[in-house]
Parts: sequence; structure tokens; C-alpha cells
Amino acid sequence: MHAPNVRVLGERNRVDQSCRDTHRLIVIDATVRNDGGPLAKHQWSLYVMEGGGAGLSSGSVWVPPLAPHAKAKVSIPVLVLKSHIAQLPGKHWLKLISQGAGHKTTTLLQPFTFAPGTCQPKMHVSRPTQRQIHLKP
Repeated sequence: MHAPNVRVLGERNRVDQSCRDTHRLIVIDATVRNDGGPLAKHQWSLYVMEGGGAGLSSGSVWVPPLAPHAKAKVSIPVLVLKSHIAQLPGKHWLKLISQGAGHKTTTLLQPFTFAPGTCQPKMHVSRPTQRQIHLKP
């Protein structure tokens, strides 16, 4: 019997420009196919990492069990640590790593660009009211 061999066929992504959840700043939806023998539970995983930059990364996500030639979609949440949020504005190059059964492949993803000010705290300037201006100590 052949060993499983999971291949990344394509990916789509969702970016949370509002930064509501820094643990799901980007979600990569990867489509995979098993080109080898049967894939058992907890036998193959995918993860995302950035070399440098803001240190965008994910934990390993297991590919579900797959029969030979079967496809599946795997969602991988990518996080940014709060200590690296200041490095978000600009371009980021991420890698999608697929590993299991003695195989490891890397797929370079299209760069992600974050606009200046993305996820940065907003400065709030309050203006005095008319009443505050006319008050005397």
C-alpha cells in the first residue's frame, strides 16, 4: 500500500483589516488532494509562517482523513502577536507548509499588504466644551 501524499491545489484567504481578532488576522482556506494511499487521522498537517516582518504564523492544522484522490478544504487561522502589530503596515510574504509521512513541501503565497495604520491604536483628541472653556478656578 502507498503512503499518503497530500498536495496543496490552491488557496484563498480572508483578511480582517479591522483587527477584531489578532488570532485570526488572516484565514487561509487551502484546498488539498491526497495523491497517495489512504490518509489517517493526525497523519498530515498544514501551517503558515512568515520569515521576519511581523512574524505572522499559525499553529499546525490537521488535514482530515482522506481516501486516495479525495479533496478537502483546510482552514488555517494566521495570527499576529500584539507585540508585533507595529510591523503590520507594508507587504508580508507567507509560506504554506504541508508535512506528513516523510514529505514536506512549501508553497509561497501571494504577498499580503496592510495599509499604514492597520491595527494601530487610534489617538483620540477630545476638545473642551464651551462650558469647560468658561470655567474659572
